[in-house]
Amino acid sequence: MTNKAIISVLSCLVGIIVATLILLKKDVRPSQLVQKNTIPYEVQSASAQGLVNSGKYAFANKIFENSYSHFKDNPAFIEAYTDSLLASNQIDKATQISKDSLRAYPLNKNLRIKLAKCFILNSQSGTAYETLSQYPLYSQKEPSFLSLVIMTTPNTSALDSLMGKMKNFQSYQSFFPPRLVQNSTNSDYITKALKP
Repeated sequence: MTNKAIISVLSCLVGIIVATLILLKKDVRPSQLVQKNTIPYEVQSASAQGLVNSGKYAFANKIFENSYSHFKDNPAFIEAYTDSLLASNQIDKATQISKDSLRAYPLNKNLRIKLAKCFILNSQSGTAYETLSQYPLYSQKEPSFLSLVIMTTPNTSALDSLMGKMKNFQSYQSFFPPRLVQNSTNSDYITKALKP
């Protein structure tokens, strides 16, 4: 290869490199950037869950709200969003989101439990009991489900039997959050039964 050929090739390479740098520089100028949310919704959801765990519900709710349209078909997302809404006392919104999700996933036990909690906090124990009893695989073997049945059952004569089953679980008292118990139909019975 002659010197002229080498110089031509190098000139072309320099030209290509310079043109590429100019294009790259042009694409990343702040004045030409479109400001948009570039954080993936999965990351936003995880961030919101971290905020819920640290008690910052207002911030978490905003993130959940922004992500809702992308995750409204994800039961785990709805559960986390509902928990955050309930913790920040937005019971009506939590109820509506849970109802909508339960229509799509009628066999999802956790969504049914969340909706029952919403009803209890709205002082609608009868509706909560109906929601729980409509679950086709109703089981008194799970403490999270059984505790809500105890809080909402209209059959007060069955309370002793149900509480006896509940006492078989280790640390069963943790399944009776005071806020739910206070709003439940059977709050007096539960309060007495939980006393040592």
